[in-house]
Amino acid sequence: MALTQANVLTLLAILAVSIVGTQMFHAKAYKLVNSGSELTPLIFTNLIFAVIWQICFFHENLAVNKIAGITLIVLATLSSTLRR
Repeated sequence: MALTQANVLTLLAILAVSIVGTQMFHAKAYKLVNSGSELTPLIFTNLIFAVIWQICFFHENLAVNKIAGITLIVLATLSSTLRR
């Protein structure tokens, strides 16, 4: 698929709507919980998506220290979530 100007504009429009929607849902989620720490697992899922984007679209190679950091964050989030 060749990227024409119309394709790029369509993708940018989809991206803009997705970003606004995400922010609206985050704001609504913060209103519904007693403490912001209850949303930590939700917020850290952004990390997973960022890694997927880096690998798929930007062909980024992850260094060992990045993988170790991501692993620590995911494990801490999981242990915090499962402890409740």
